[in-house]
Amino acid sequence: MMELCASLLAANHAYIARDLLEAERCGISSFHFDVSDGHYTKYLLFGSQLITDLRTVTKSYFDVHLAVHNMESILSMFLQTDADRLNLQFETAGEALHRMIDTVHEQGRDVCLTFVPDNPYALIEPMLERVEAVNILAVNPGIGGQPFNATVLRKVEQSADYISRHGLRTKISVDGGVNKDTIRSVKAAGADIAIIGSGIFCGSIEENVGLLQSLIA
Repeated sequence: MMELCASLLAANHAYIARDLLEAERCGISSFHFDVSDGHYTKYLLFGSQLITDLRTVTKSYFDVHLAVHNMESILSMFLQTDADRLNLQFETAGEALHRMIDTVHEQGRDVCLTFVPDNPYALIEPMLERVEAVNILAVNPGIGGQPFNATVLRKVEQSADYISRHGLRTKISVDGGVNKDTIRSVKAAGADIAIIGSGIFCGSIEENVGLLQSLIA
């Protein structure tokens, strides 16, 4: 069954721990944190202290997405937290990418690479053997209200095929615009993880999670 990962960006920021625990009660065991520096993306979001504080209330899996410039210095701060997976923005990692992947692995953490919609599959394939997960964005980072870009599903299919043919354990997640209307196509393309924000946290968390689970059962 495809895993649901709840993006805390869409939670009530005054009650993030409350919303996290309610989602966990409803069956969510993985949470996505968008870390933005206000430069690569428009907003300034989620520092390392939030990861540290929330770890005291849950043992769920924490996927921390660094959508930032100057990634190497910011990465070092988050390696001091109990994040389970460090999710690196491919486009801003630059020449330090392979060094950062090695650093995260040396710390015993998982690595994910996030790719924007415009990047071709040819950039994804060489990385599939180096990381534990790839995250294929279906919207451009940092811009709210965008529709789901269905063209990325082809890249999900290509990635899933490569992983299967080479016997890899790399997981594929899709992030951005995933909701009750798009989640079935995401699963059909071969994604292992659906990262969902408003589709979980806007309205009744219990009803939303139940509906999403029924759609991918």
